Amino acid sequence: IPPLFKNRSTMFQTNRTVKIRGAINLTAASNQSLEILKDVALRFISLTIFSVLTRALGFFLRIYLSRVMGAETLGAYQISMSIFGVLMTLIASGLPLVISRNVAYYNAKGDKTTQHKSITAGLIVSLVISVSITAFIILFPNMLKLFIKSDESIKIIQALSPALIASAI
Repeated sequence: IPPLFKNRSTMFQTNRTVKIRGAINLTAASNQSLEILKDVALRFISLTIFSVLTRALGFFLRIYLSRVMGAETLGAYQISMSIFGVLMTLIASGLPLVISRNVAYYNAKGDKTTQHKSITAGLIVSLVISVSITAFIILFPNMLKLFIKSDESIKIIQALSPALIASAI
């Protein structure tokens, strides 16, 4: 009898053991997947709740501001916040995504020094952009009059401009 067929029962036992071990690993993997799914669901629910709360608070704040400030001042405030949002977009400009990718890449390589350099470089770039924009807004408010006719809106943008620096950090 050739050696291949001689130990058939052992061969089948080995196959069963492998199948059982595979099933055990599959069960462990499914338990791990279930834990990950629970974690994602919990984060999703908490993010949704806080997002709804933020929107609700913003809604009530606008109602309150319209009663206190009046329609004209609220309009100037809304224009200023729109411009502030555009300026925030200029400051961010995809930088968090690039930094996140670099940090993940160098983390996979185990290079902590380059991770820190990526974060530092991103912080410096965003600070330079935000300080430049803030200085321009404060030093040259007449340039804003080319785009915005309301003096009240320009004053609000000037008051909000230091927040650009804090948001860049």
